[in-house]
Amino acid sequence: SGCKGLDYICLNGADCTITPHGCMSIDTDNPTDSNTIIKGTDCPNWSSSTSTEEDEQLLSYVTEKEESSTGVDQNENEDGIDLEFDVEIEEYYLNDDAIVEDVDVVADGMMVRFSEYQQCMNEQYIGDGYTLYCSGEESCVNAELGNLPGNTGSSISCNGELSCNKASLSGAGDIRCGGYQSCNHANGIMGYDGSSRVECYGSESCLKVSETGRKDGGITGNEIECHGSLACKLSKISSQDYVQCGGSSSCLQADITSDEGVIFCGGSSACENTKLVATQKNVICSGKTSCQNSEIEGNLIHIGGEQGAIW
Repeated sequence: SGCKGLDYICLNGADCTITPHGCMSIDTDNPTDSNTIIKGTDCPNWSSSTSTEEDEQLLSYVTEKEESSTGVDQNENEDGIDLEFDVEIEEYYLNDDAIVEDVDVVADGMMVRFSEYQQCMNEQYIGDGYTLYCSGEESCVNAELGNLPGNTGSSISCNGELSCNKASLSGAGDIRCGGYQSCNHANGIMGYDGSSRVECYGSESCLKVSETGRKDGGITGNEIECHGSLACKLSKISSQDYVQCGGSSSCLQADITSDEGVIFCGGSSACENTKLVATQKNVICSGKTSCQNSEIEGNLIHIGGEQGAIW
C-alpha cells in the first residue's frame, strides 16, 4: 500500500512534503534503505539534498535505476488522472556528459544548468530540445526560456529560490517550478501540445501569472498541477486536459478553465474565491473549504470536503 518501493528525491531548493508527515523524519542517506510504515502507509524511499553536489549524487542514482528498470505500473482513475496529488515525486533524468556550464550560445539538444546566484538573468535560450535547470538563487530571472513545439523530451526546471521570476517559459515537454517563489509573476508559462505538463510545487511558485494583456500570458498546457502552498494564487490557468490544485490555498482567487479534463481542488481552501470552468467534464472539491465563494461550471460538480462550497 501507499508508496512502497517508491523513490522520492527532493533536490536542493525544492519545497517537498509527504503525507503522512512521519515519513519525512526518516533518515535515509541511501534511498534504498527505507522500509518504514507510518499509520498503515508504506513510506517512500525519501532522500533530501542540501547542495548542488548532493543533487548530482541523487540524480546519478535515479539515472542508474531508470536505466535498469523494466517499467512501473501506474494506477489511474477512469478519467486518466493521478489522484495521489498529495505526494509529488520529483525525478529528474540527466545525462551527466551533456551538462554545459558558462555557455553563451548553446546548440540544439543540449542540457544547461544555471546553478549560480542570478545566473542567466535577462538571458534568452530558445531552441529544439533544450533541457534547462535554473537551480541557483534568483537564476533565470526575467529570462526567455523555450523549446520549439514537437520536442517532447525537452524540459525546463526552476528549482532555485526566486528562480525564473518574471520569466517567459514555453515548451513541448515538462515545465517545473519547484523552488520557493520560483516562476513568480512570470510573463507566461506555456506548454505547447498534448504531452506538456506544468508543475508548480514550490511554495508561492507560479503566483500571479496572468494574461496582463499578453497573447501568451497566464499558465497554459495539457496538464497543470499546483501543489505548493499558494502556488497558483491569482493566476490565469487554461488547460487542455486536467488541472490539480492540491496545495493549501494553491489556486486561491485564480481563474481556471479546463477544455477536456477534470478540475480537482484537493487542498485546504485550494480553489476558494476562484472561477472554475470544466467545459466538458467535472469539478471536484474534496478539500476543506476548497471551493468556498467560487464560481463553478461543469457537467458534474462534486462537493466532498468539509464546508467545501459555501456562498
